[in-house]
Amino acid sequence: MGNNLIKFDPYMSRIICLQEYADPQQIGTVYFVKHKAGSNIAPNEISKHTHYGLAIDITGSSTKRTFCATHYDLCIEKSTNHFTYIDCEFKERPWDYYYEVREIGKIPSNEIQKFYVPSYFAEDLRFKLINNVHYAVSMKNQGTKWSSMLNCQTFTRAAIQYLGFDFPSDIIIVSDCLPSMVDIYMSSRLTAAYVKEQKK
Repeated sequence: MGNNLIKFDPYMSRIICLQEYADPQQIGTVYFVKHKAGSNIAPNEISKHTHYGLAIDITGSSTKRTFCATHYDLCIEKSTNHFTYIDCEFKERPWDYYYEVREIGKIPSNEIQKFYVPSYFAEDLRFKLINNVHYAVSMKNQGTKWSSMLNCQTFTRAAIQYLGFDFPSDIIIVSDCLPSMVDIYMSSRLTAAYVKEQKK
């Protein structure tokens, strides 16, 4: 359940949001993002290797060609310990870079613009997701390690619901159906070569 899940430093400085607003009609658009699985994955295994994420076009900067959004993803610190954290990063990609990008709602622009600086809203939301989603699921999970209860798919669903939107009913959460498969995946595939561990 996830490509490119591992980031070296969860606190490293990076752009988390553009600093100027663009299209007022698009400010705050919320998306469910389904990443593409590796090309070497068998068709019946794709759902177990598909990373889900939450993305928000905070400044309304997306165009017909380019998807511009702040992505909130559950990642793991290292391939050796599987401790999870919330990553927040701004990305500009062609829409077809992802397997699916689905609009699921919109955060009112006045809730975002009251922060004056868009990145302040982005950072504030990251802390809310840490405190109200990651922490809550970690309590049920009895720890922050990646598991059938705490993974990118379950986190994305919980984050979308926390924001007050419906998680797409046709999207399958693998651990809902086969929790044991997540644990098997943890031990056999999570540390495979296609998972990139960033270096200093």
